[in-house]
Amino acid sequence: MRLARGWNGHTRLYIRSVVELTGLARELGVDERTLRRTPDSDLDLLVSLREDRADAAVKLAVRLERAVGRDVDVARLNRVRDSAPLLLLQSLDEGRVVLDRDGEWAALQTSRGEIARRARDAHEARRSRARASVRELLAAER
Repeated sequence: MRLARGWNGHTRLYIRSVVELTGLARELGVDERTLRRTPDSDLDLLVSLREDRADAAVKLAVRLERAVGRDVDVARLNRVRDSAPLLLLQSLDEGRVVLDRDGEWAALQTSRGEIARRARDAHEARRSRARASVRELLAAER
């Protein structure tokens, strides 16, 4: 796989898991007839790193961009798990596992029900805030 070209021995040591967000990529820059990436589409990855630091994720993205010749967006699994349950749920449903060295992704799959509940709660909270904002705007116009 071309993605593996961007991984040297050092990189492999600090990566725990990699999931390509292919289902999400279909919505952005993929030819629907062939389900292949168009030349201008980027590569969206959800990664778990042994040392979960933003700078490590950026370095990984840069290294992979050089290897695959396109933009690479890297989201850190711990951050997504903590702050974006909707993205995590969609990733569980549509992502393609490239690497799961420690069984972390498999463990997340067993927690799908709890993640789905958190995603529904987050979605409802967002909708509630949006409704409140609309009410405030309408009240201000009166």
